[in-house]
Amino acid sequence: MEPHLSRFFRKNVYTTILGFLGFAGKLKKTAAVIAAAAGIIMLGLLTTGLSMHPNTVYIYDMVGNTPQAETPAMVYTDSLDLNVILAETKLGVSDEDEVEFSGFKNGAATLTVRRAFDVKVTADGRTRTLRMSSGNVGDALKQADVKVSGKDLINLSLSDPVDFETEIKINRVRHRKVTKTQKVPFKTQTKKAGWIKKGKEKVAVSGKPGKQKRVYQQTFIDGKLSDTKLVKRSVVQKPVQRVKLKGTGTVDAVSPFPTPSDFKLNKKGAPVDYKKKITGRAMAYTARSGARTATGRPAKIGNVAVNPKVIPYGTKMYITSKDGAYVYGIAVAADTGTTLKRNKIVVDLFFDTVRDCYRFGVRNVNIYILK
Repeated sequence: MEPHLSRFFRKNVYTTILGFLGFAGKLKKTAAVIAAAAGIIMLGLLTTGLSMHPNTVYIYDMVGNTPQAETPAMVYTDSLDLNVILAETKLGVSDEDEVEFSGFKNGAATLTVRRAFDVKVTADGRTRTLRMSSGNVGDALKQADVKVSGKDLINLSLSDPVDFETEIKINRVRHRKVTKTQKVPFKTQTKKAGWIKKGKEKVAVSGKPGKQKRVYQQTFIDGKLSDTKLVKRSVVQKPVQRVKLKGTGTVDAVSPFPTPSDFKLNKKGAPVDYKKKITGRAMAYTARSGARTATGRPAKIGNVAVNPKVIPYGTKMYITSKDGAYVYGIAVAADTGTTLKRNKIVVDLFFDTVRDCYRFGVRNVNIYILK
């Protein structure tokens, strides 16, 4: 009811009461008149009582975003002061609760009370309990003074609104790079060798493991190792392939010198690929332990004497008897002698003992000058 109507009713009610009281006096205040006057007074009081609360307030009592009742409660008030209205509603609002008041318009207003609730934040091995009435996950972390990096794991989005059931869990993520040096195993290649007796094997090249540097990224979640991933690898030292020679010939070569990697023999026991072939007489010689050749190389099996004008020093050769029954093997031109310079022999083969020299004697040989 509008305020000016209330004043109208109050004025007329009081006028009517006074009229009846005067009339009652004339009638010597009979009991009937007094009763009628009392009824009219009660009507006036009721009428004026209704007109004392002209405004309506609709109350929404919320816990987070959830209303506690299906429909809003209503109160009537003639006050415009929010604190007075809150006292009249008897809602029991605490300092942690959030109050929103729309103000009156056309005699009506909305009062929303958002009750504070618990929000749990777990991080760094500790759980904090916050009191919030609204906001999002980011607001809760700010209130708890918990900072989150881009690497950390969080069970909710920072923009998700919080509610009375919200539990925020943060797992700290840390990365660490670890460098390890590991051995790279070598491979073994087997080759057939006609200068090695069938059934025997020799190692031409000893294998050697390589080295590889590997960089791993370790991921720790809350201080515990969760994952290890290989992110980079580089070769520090390449492995050396082991070359094993499998004999297919009828005799063994005397020289221990290894053959070239592409060295092959034909069915007759001659190299498949060579620059020149020299056929002539060969003799044998020996020397004391520790002796040196004309080129400074140690005097040992494989280093042979030649005429350097015919076969230059340093030349690699493959030497067999003319019939192929005897194989001296790979040799290097490293020494010389008078007999050689006179071209009476084409090569003087070195042996460890005088006895081996006598066994060899003098033979016709084929000298294959290798490329």
